[in-house]
Amino acid sequence: MDLDRANRIIQKVSEKLVEPSLDMELCTNSNTPCINIIYRTEDGESIKTIDIFEELADKTDDDIVNFIIFQIQQFMEKIDSVEYGGE
Repeated sequence: MDLDRANRIIQKVSEKLVEPSLDMELCTNSNTPCINIIYRTEDGESIKTIDIFEELADKTDDDIVNFIIFQIQQFMEKIDSVEYGGE
């Protein structure tokens, strides 16, 4: 997956998932693009790396966006559960 496409995907994720305590950055220091998700809470910040595998390259941008959003939501729920004793 080329960097232009990865940047477009990150932009689409940002537009769909408006969360002030969440930052995303594209990692370009590896052969496979990945996204660092930084989630800020009262106790600090947590980071998750989501690899954009080459297997996903044949998927549509919207499919990849939905995959990333699902991963982010699971990550945030896990952190919130630990921090706030979620359900």
